[in-house]
Amino acid sequence: IKCITVSPLFVACLNGAVPIHMVDFLLKNGADPHTTINIDGWPEYLLGKVLKKHISSKRYAKLEEIFLRNGLE
Repeated sequence: IKCITVSPLFVACLNGAVPIHMVDFLLKNGADPHTTINIDGWPEYLLGKVLKKHISSKRYAKLEEIFLRNGLE
């Protein structure tokens, strides 16, 4: 996988060492959840299949909850 740019929000979502409340903090402080990352020439949304493939289902479910709570789908 070749990533060109990655946002702090994406890193916080992907990295299990980052407390989940930091994702909520980033969203509440202006992080753009609609940005995409470019993987092998294809845009990928934050809660897309790449993220889902690389984190636990429990963390993914918590992320979905945080995104929904912040008015995002």
